[in-house]
Amino acid sequence: MNESDKEKALNLFAKNKCLNFPIGVYLIAKSGSFLKANKRLYDTLGIDRDIDISTISICDFFINKDDSTRILEELAIKEENGEYIEKRTTPFVIDDQIRYMQIYCKSIRDPENRVNILAYMGCLVDVTEEELHKQLFERLPIGAYRLDKDDKVTSCNKAFAEIHGYNSIKEMIGMPITDLYLNSADAHAFHQKIDKEDAVVNQLVKLLKKNDEILFASISAYKLHGPRGEYIGRQGAIMDSRMEGLYRELMDELAVGFYRVKNVDGEDQIRDCNLYFLNMFGFKDIKDAIGNNIKNLHFSKETYQEYLEGLKKESAQKSKFKITPVHVKTLQGARKTLQANISNLYDEAGNIKGRLGAFVDHSNEYELEEQVRELTEDIGKVFHSFTALFSMVVPVIDYSIRYHNQYNFSIDRSLYSEEITPIIQAPLNRLIDWLDRFKKYTIEKDRNHIFDQDSWATFENCTGTLIESQNSEIPPEHQYHIAREAAFQLNDLISIIKKGILPRELIKQVKFCIDEIIAIANLVSLYQAREGLLEADHQIRELREFVVSRRKPLNPKEEVFFADLVNQAKQAVEEFANSKKIIFRVRIDRKIKVKVREREFIRALINLLHNAIKYSWHRENNLAWVSVYSNITVTAIQLTIENWGVPIPKDELEQELIYSLGFRGRLSSDRKRPGTGIGLYDSRQVIEQHGGTLYLTSVPARPGGISSDYKQPFLTKATIKLPI
Repeated sequence: MNESDKEKALNLFAKNKCLNFPIGVYLIAKSGSFLKANKRLYDTLGIDRDIDISTISICDFFINKDDSTRILEELAIKEENGEYIEKRTTPFVIDDQIRYMQIYCKSIRDPENRVNILAYMGCLVDVTEEELHKQLFERLPIGAYRLDKDDKVTSCNKAFAEIHGYNSIKEMIGMPITDLYLNSADAHAFHQKIDKEDAVVNQLVKLLKKNDEILFASISAYKLHGPRGEYIGRQGAIMDSRMEGLYRELMDELAVGFYRVKNVDGEDQIRDCNLYFLNMFGFKDIKDAIGNNIKNLHFSKETYQEYLEGLKKESAQKSKFKITPVHVKTLQGARKTLQANISNLYDEAGNIKGRLGAFVDHSNEYELEEQVRELTEDIGKVFHSFTALFSMVVPVIDYSIRYHNQYNFSIDRSLYSEEITPIIQAPLNRLIDWLDRFKKYTIEKDRNHIFDQDSWATFENCTGTLIESQNSEIPPEHQYHIAREAAFQLNDLISIIKKGILPRELIKQVKFCIDEIIAIANLVSLYQAREGLLEADHQIRELREFVVSRRKPLNPKEEVFFADLVNQAKQAVEEFANSKKIIFRVRIDRKIKVKVREREFIRALINLLHNAIKYSWHRENNLAWVSVYSNITVTAIQLTIENWGVPIPKDELEQELIYSLGFRGRLSSDRKRPGTGIGLYDSRQVIEQHGGTLYLTSVPARPGGISSDYKQPFLTKATIKLPI
């Protein structure tokens, strides 16, 4: 800035006579360097009054260095409209602390050349406290507070104090936030999380009120940053105490005895519990239970000692654990057997200061277990009987198919829709033609001598049904059923015609066509019955193995060739694969051995292979396939079973719903495929028991296929990874 412009700017600034204002007033060059300022500005910005202010720039105080540029851009726009910048709140760094300043600013222009900006004049107002409170109450809900860098309360509102059971804000000031947490470790974890993430929203925590009651609270907070981004505290809010009531109500409705004990002078005293706990042990009310030594609720000194030993053993390994059985007694002396779920509470030094627990009444457990054991044995016997029955019925159906098959249907596999239609179409056309001849001939005769009026109506209806069954919109699997029903009714009508009324050849041809349609339809039904029995046989075996395996003790693992396991599983589903016209493409390393429980592992493989077959789509003029191949790493063998057909929706994979017991996906009933919802659940459990993993993927089979279009075929892969 040249001396002439500087002199002009100072003179114009002096004419405003604003240096005596009770706020910080300044004049700065276009570069940001101070030209003039009043004493209040020195104090506001923490500048020593002995320092030459022209050596200092206002830009030095901005946290965001781009703020100066943005302010000048805003000013230029405003001055075009005859305005200036006012009440623009901007963060400054003053003495290593963040302060919020309201900026008022306008340009000073050369009177001889209004385009030429000589300098900028303005004022600063420290609004830090107002801004912080504004942020606090605008961003966060009721129960607001602020902590310093040591996590001590520096300010809060009345609601915050009342939520924690304190009568005044004064009681809260200076209190370490850890004193308000049930577990000090949770307070430290919250500090670390907010320091890392800058903000936490609606995190559920367990706090402790002044009267020692547990407070369930939802906390939202955000980090306060220092000049270098360091943690200098936080501001936050806590949801009102109605949340506690909701949780209390929930706990009281559950059939679980929740409680909290605190170690006081060597005694584990009950400090809190729910209604179910009170009723479980016969307490009158909460006051009757508070302060009682929980030791007195155990059946004897010996059982309590066993319980304490269990606590020590489990707590040495983890903070949350389960102990069962726990033998206790009510205040009235009744004995109970419970399961205890425990979570230890620790002080800042890591010492156990108490525990949270939940008691579940298992008094009738052993009796129920025995009943379940007996029932499981009975179910196993029933399933075995069904399996034996299937093994007898399926061969009988096979023999019937061979005997009645005059139409070149494949003997060893299922019939597909495109095969049924051409076989039944020809005899259906012949029958319709002969029925038309029958109708024309009877017109020349006295119709009442052949059928009564109702029978003629049935005849016309059956003829119409046969013609309608040729409609291409009717699925072939329904077409034969409709034709067979009409043929049976026609057969009953033809059989009541008296001899000699109609030509013998006419009756003969009609009956021949009727018999042919019934024979074809019955043959198709035999195929479907066999397919259904094969599917049901697998489901019964699957259920039987699933139930029985949980009753029998686990066999020791044995080292076997992995290829032999795959081959045995493949042989078990071979007949089902043949019936579905599906071939296997197998590529397995034959040298690798694994250590498994053979029967259980083969069952898991059978489930996966059966699913791959069942959910494959038939390819017209092509055999469907299931690929089975392995890959070897240094430490594991990976087996992949792949099929082309029914998709698995993305959400069912991501949420792992498909591995849930009894779950059947929304697309699994495609083409009326039956199932139990056990296979994947059982397979995954077995594989994980062997130290392995099982996961499935399902993607469009065609490159570029839309992943949400479930009408197209998908490639589904089940991948097993097993250590070797």
